[in-house]
Amino acid sequence: RSLLPVLLAGGRGGAPWRPLTWAKATTATSASHPTPSHTASTPTALPSGAGPERGTGLEGYCPPPMPSDAGREIRPSDKYLQTSGWAYMNGLQVLVRLPIVQRQMDMQRGLNTAGYITGYRGSPLATYDNQLWGAADVLREHHVTFHPAVNEELAATACWGTQQVGLTGEGKYDGVFSIWYGKGPGVDRTG
Repeated sequence: RSLLPVLLAGGRGGAPWRPLTWAKATTATSASHPTPSHTASTPTALPSGAGPERGTGLEGYCPPPMPSDAGREIRPSDKYLQTSGWAYMNGLQVLVRLPIVQRQMDMQRGLNTAGYITGYRGSPLATYDNQLWGAADVLREHHVTFHPAVNEELAATACWGTQQVGLTGEGKYDGVFSIWYGKGPGVDRTG
């Protein structure tokens, strides 16, 4: 597995992170080391189908430069809790961080929300559940619950149930956002 450097661009007032894309170079110091010409406010996306993991389509592209905090100590919790600078995480860890960021954004809007994640453990996101269990304490602190399901249908039903928490007026939260994951045939059956 490889870790992806994700530049977290926190806004004013502790706004949550937003990932920046790889930047297209406009000038190059050499053919193999192009110079980045991006700014945090104007990232340039890679062409469709191109990416650092494929090793193609990157001619003229390079990652943004390392920020001034490059020498600071890196902690394992950074991938979930850091609000600015660089955080190193794999794709599944980004998906684990997603509901944490959603909760933070909702709180900034004055909404007291919770999150619910469920899905079939045999899905193509094979170790997503392991990552969620590994981050259980951080998720719990941010009012996010992970409960795997026996199949995609039960997972979808559980997500649907979370959307009904406020119907009786007794809800503890203003709303619940849900994440469902499964494999292709499960999508067909539950859709």
